[in-house]
Amino acid sequence: MYTASIKEKAFELGELWVTVEYTNGTTTFTDPAIRIYSEQDLINKVRDRINQIETLETVYDSLELGNFTIPDQTKPAPTAEEIERDTWLSSWTDYSGAVRGMKALADAGIEPTAEETNRFNALKNWVATNRRPEYSRYL
Repeated sequence: MYTASIKEKAFELGELWVTVEYTNGTTTFTDPAIRIYSEQDLINKVRDRINQIETLETVYDSLELGNFTIPDQTKPAPTAEEIERDTWLSSWTDYSGAVRGMKALADAGIEPTAEETNRFNALKNWVATNRRPEYSRYL
């Protein structure tokens, strides 16, 4: 476990700076010029730095010299079920917009064209036919 001690302090141009020395009894090093705004800020910064040092020592101990392999982090291709769900959700969004559009037409006293009505009904039927109960949690 590392401990810390303040080795220097300075108040320059309206800012408070400290130099902190860290040691675990075997290894000692110094972080010069840490700007702080309060005693609690100093405590937080020193605590965070000690945690960082101890984590880095653990990483250091686990690293092996030689080739380093970066793990593959590519996302897997979406499943057929995920594609189907996303397609349905996109169509649901389109349908919701179409409902608002048809309502706006009706409110304005405008009769939709036969083509608009046919497209609206086709979208409505597709959304109703392809809906699954588990899609409700995404709405």
